[in-house]
Amino acid sequence: MDPLSDVLALLGAHSHRSAKLTAGGDWSIRLASAAAYHGVKFNAVIRGSCWLSVVGDESGPVRLEAGEGFLFSGGHSYILGSDPSLAPVDAKEVFASARDGHASLGSVADVVVIGGHVTLDEADAAILTGALPPIFRLPAGSPEARTIAWLVERLGEEGKDERPGSALVSDHLIHLLFVELLRAYLQRPESERPRSGWLGALADPRIGRTLQRLHAEPARRWTLAELASVAQIALSLGYESESAFSNAFKRVVGVAPLHHRQSLAGG
Repeated sequence: MDPLSDVLALLGAHSHRSAKLTAGGDWSIRLASAAAYHGVKFNAVIRGSCWLSVVGDESGPVRLEAGEGFLFSGGHSYILGSDPSLAPVDAKEVFASARDGHASLGSVADVVVIGGHVTLDEADAAILTGALPPIFRLPAGSPEARTIAWLVERLGEEGKDERPGSALVSDHLIHLLFVELLRAYLQRPESERPRSGWLGALADPRIGRTLQRLHAEPARRWTLAELASVAQIALSLGYESESAFSNAFKRVVGVAPLHHRQSLAGG
């Protein structure tokens, strides 16, 4: 197991598919916050585009294009619609009339949005929700968006599939969408990814690799030397052996790598 998988398993993370929303014309819908689930909500646009507004957020609405998705862990409700100035209807009213997992709003079918939510054990939910920003939107032009777009497209196709097992496949795809959005958040540029907490540690290239090794073999009596191997550093820098790197290091720093590391640990 890796750290992210361990945490999601510890929190009892379960993804739940929501009804697919088809909308068009002039439309606006207000969706509840993630607080009711003690977890995280997420949506993705399969077709068309719409505006996303977070109630109480002064940064203003953002445009969502086909293939884009977002995670929402904040305590505020949010609005999706064709025009941010329109008065929204409550999502409960719209989804109450959903049939076969499909709800509709507006006069035509310009936009298709899928969504879901992840429930977590209430006592420990803050381990994840407290580490996430209130909202994380993955732009369509980002490298990670290709995987999200594929999942979104596949979910759209699966929704039309009448073969046995299609509901189960859709549920697994929804869970994959959630995990891929989490991964995308960790892989964002340094200025946009978490800088503190356990998610910040996973996002750091060096600390993240160390945590991966610790979680892969939790019973092993790890040492600092094993987690920061001088031999691997030497080979990565082009030295033929650890001793060659150690000699070069000593010429520049004045002491061998081991003594330098011990002095830092002691100071």
